[in-house]
Amino acid sequence: MKILNFKLKIEKSTILAFLLIFFVSFLLFYPSLNYFFFRDDWFLLNWIRSGDVQSLLIPHEKTIYYRPLSMPLLFWSLYNLFGLDAFYFHLFGLVLFFFLIIAIYKLFSLLTNNKKISLIIALLYSTWPVHFMSLSWLVATQYILMPLFQIISFIFFIKFVKSKNNIYWVASFIFFIFGILSHEFTLMLPFIFFSWGVLINRKNLFKNILPFLFIDLLFLFFRYVIFPITSVDVSYDIQLNHLLLDNFLWYVVWAFNFPESFKDLVDQRFPIQSVKILTQYWRIVLPSLISILIVLNLIRLNLYKASRQLIFGTSWLVFSLLPIIAFVNHSYTMYLSFAGLGILLMIANLLARSQNYVIFIFIMAWITSSLFNLEFTKKTHWVVNEQAISKAYIAFSSNKIPNPEPNSTIFIKQPDADFSKKFNFILINDIDTLKQSLSNQNAMQVIYNDSTIESRYPKPLFPVENPSGRKVYYLEPTLENE
Repeated sequence: MKILNFKLKIEKSTILAFLLIFFVSFLLFYPSLNYFFFRDDWFLLNWIRSGDVQSLLIPHEKTIYYRPLSMPLLFWSLYNLFGLDAFYFHLFGLVLFFFLIIAIYKLFSLLTNNKKISLIIALLYSTWPVHFMSLSWLVATQYILMPLFQIISFIFFIKFVKSKNNIYWVASFIFFIFGILSHEFTLMLPFIFFSWGVLINRKNLFKNILPFLFIDLLFLFFRYVIFPITSVDVSYDIQLNHLLLDNFLWYVVWAFNFPESFKDLVDQRFPIQSVKILTQYWRIVLPSLISILIVLNLIRLNLYKASRQLIFGTSWLVFSLLPIIAFVNHSYTMYLSFAGLGILLMIANLLARSQNYVIFIFIMAWITSSLFNLEFTKKTHWVVNEQAISKAYIAFSSNKIPNPEPNSTIFIKQPDADFSKKFNFILINDIDTLKQSLSNQNAMQVIYNDSTIESRYPKPLFPVENPSGRKVYYLEPTLENE
C-alpha cells in the first residue's frame, strides 16, 4: 500500500511539474495565437480549397517538398473545421506542441533513466526560442508534427530493443512513416537509431533498421524519379566550402538561445563591430554565454565518463542537420526542433553528473536568455511583420471589395505611412514584401473563393496598364479610405 501511495505522489508531482512547464511555455509563446495567415499559408489554403483530397497526396508541381501529412492534409482538416480563423490553427499547433513536450520527457526518461533531468529537459525544450517560427507561422507547424512522430518512433524502437516485443517495432515503423510523410528530415532517423545502438546499447541493430532504410530509398525514388523536382529556389544553392562549418556553428550557437538574426548581424571578419553588436544585446548574450561556459566546463570534467553519450548527442545533431546544413542561405532555428535534441541530450547527461546549484544556475541562465531572445525576436522577426501586412490587407480588401466580379483584377498598392503605423508593419518601399506576404495570387483567391481573380502589384512611380476585358479594382490602403 505504501508503494502504491509513493507512486501516486510521484505521478501527482510530475503532473504538477508539467502544468508549470505548460504555463511558462504559454506565457512565452501565446502572442503567436493572434498571428494571421501569410506567405505559404495562402498557397496551401488555395491548394486545399478545391476539397480534392486525392490531389493532396501527390506532390504539387510548384513545391520542392513532399509533406502531405503536415501541410496539405493538416491544412485541409483545420480549414474544414475552422474555416479561415487562424486562431484555431495556432491553438491546434500549441496543443500539439504540449504533446511534443510530454513525448520528449518520455524519450529522455528512457535515454537517461533520470526522470528529474528529463523534466528539466522538457522545461528547456518548452521555453526554447527555436520554436518561435514553428508556433508563429502556420505552415511551419510541420516542425512540431515531424519531431513528435520521430520521437514517438524512437520511444517504441527503444522499447523494442529492450523487450524484444515485435509490436513495439511495428509501432516504431508506422510512426517513422508518419514522420517521413510530415517531413523528409525523418529520413535520417534510422541512422540515429543505429548510432544509439552502437554507442549506447553496444549492439549492431542494422537488421532491425533495414526496413527503415528501404523506406528511405523508396521515398527518394518516389520524390526524385517518379515526381522529379522541376525548379529550386536560389536560397537552396549548395555550398560545400568553409561556409558549411560556419553554418553548423551557428546552429550550435542558436541552440544556446542566440537569436536567429544574429547570423546576419555578426560577422567574424569584423570582430570589433561584431563585439559592439553583441554588447548592445548583452541581456541575451550574457546568459547564453553562461550556459555555454557551464556546458563546456562540464564536458571538460566528464569527457571520459560521458564520452559515449557526448558522441551520440553529437551524431544525433550532425545526422539530423545533414539534409539542410549545406544550404547556408536557407538556415533557420526551427530546424533544431529535432536536431537540437542531440545537444539537449548532451546537456541532460552532463547535468545528471552535476551538483544542484550548477543545475539551478544553468536553468536560470537558459530561461533568462530565452525570455530576452523572444522579446527581441517578436519585435524584429520578419514573420511578425509579414503576418501583420497580410492581416491588414485582407481586412482592408474584404471591407472595400466585398464581392468582386469573377475574372476581375485587383491592383494591390502600397499603403501610406499612417496605415502602416496603425497596423504595426513596415514595407520600406519594397513591393515584393507585400507580394510575398499575400503569396502573389493566392491570398485574394482564397478570401474570395475564386480562382479567376488576378492580383497585380504595381511598382511605385511606374504606369499601370489596365488589362482589357476585365473588371479592375484598386486596393490602396490609407487611413482616409479605411
